[in-house]
Amino acid sequence: MANCARSKSREQRSIPVSAELLRLWSDYLHTEYGDLDSDYVFVNLFAEPRGQALSYPAVYDLVLRSRRRTGIVFDPHWCRHTAATRALRDGVPIEVVSKLLGHSSVTTTSAIYGSWLGPGHVHTRTIVPGPRACWRSVGPRASGTLAVA
Repeated sequence: MANCARSKSREQRSIPVSAELLRLWSDYLHTEYGDLDSDYVFVNLFAEPRGQALSYPAVYDLVLRSRRRTGIVFDPHWCRHTAATRALRDGVPIEVVSKLLGHSSVTTTSAIYGSWLGPGHVHTRTIVPGPRACWRSVGPRASGTLAVA
């Protein structure tokens, strides 16, 4: 599933997730918020338009408030970097990771994550059918997508 959520760059993006995670997310939303139906990770729960994606500034404000309340210093990009690093270490082609991250060039992805690829990495120029198709083939649990705002 994909719903093409908003991102900071205003490009539409989806991230691959397991069918189990999609079910858990749906169950959570239904249990906590009733008839709310949304694939967004950062979703408008209380204000209109209810069920739609929060804006980038609203998400970052939520992060800042969470940091103040918990005393835990974190940044949303840490999740992004962790996912990209893991995908590359798991053998997902850098071109696919670059597309999932929304980079305009694989050079950008290589500059940021190249040190994680190791000396034996061979940069391939294969044409892939799309990031979701390639990501699904990486493991048995990757079977859907969840949108992020």
